[in-house]
Amino acid sequence: MHGYNRHSRAASRDDPCTLTAIKILPKSMNPDQWNAFAGNRTVQQRIINDPVLPVYPSLLAQFAQWRTVTWDDAVVALHIVYGWMPTIPNLALPAGLQLAGKTRVESLLNQARTPNPLSANDLQFLMQNFANKSMIGLSKLLHFLAPDRYAIWDSRVAKVWFSPRQVYPYFYNTPTVYLNYLAALSGWANIPQTATLRSSVRNLSPHLAMVCDLRLLELVLFHA
Repeated sequence: MHGYNRHSRAASRDDPCTLTAIKILPKSMNPDQWNAFAGNRTVQQRIINDPVLPVYPSLLAQFAQWRTVTWDDAVVALHIVYGWMPTIPNLALPAGLQLAGKTRVESLLNQARTPNPLSANDLQFLMQNFANKSMIGLSKLLHFLAPDRYAIWDSRVAKVWFSPRQVYPYFYNTPTVYLNYLAALSGWANIPQTATLRSSVRNLSPHLAMVCDLRLLELVLFHA
């Protein structure tokens, strides 16, 4: 996601999403491309028919009950997230953590809910030691913990994001690519046409009424 985002963005007035932008990798999607997808009737119909929309708020509600994430909460959250995915969690990773590692997992997951963003090193630790060595799985975990700060990263999203370049997991399954993706999305918040189309996407379904803008941006990419 690219050169549109060179500074930290101010949150839009109707969106709780707040992120600190970082330097963007080149040759990824730009806002004009996202706008075209958002206005495409086929994409819109796919969003309307998405079976996840009615249950998504229930998942957010469950995660929101964890005011402070404990180790037990983290393990339960991992299982919930992998219920969305075609793979199962590699439990040997969390089971192999000693007390210091478990404490760090707890600390980082709670930090994800604060204005202090997780670094690439933080994400790498969570990936390698807790979340199946998967940035995709970790992004979903972070999204449900802090939907206003972390967008879902998915193989389908990655393929659209870098199109027409063909990309493979070794390329997009990295914290650096994910952080640049977040930074790019954050930089689109106040682009007028993007904001208008985002509102149109929100109006496609009553289930999207309270969804964060960051989720709307990702949802279009997923269905593009």
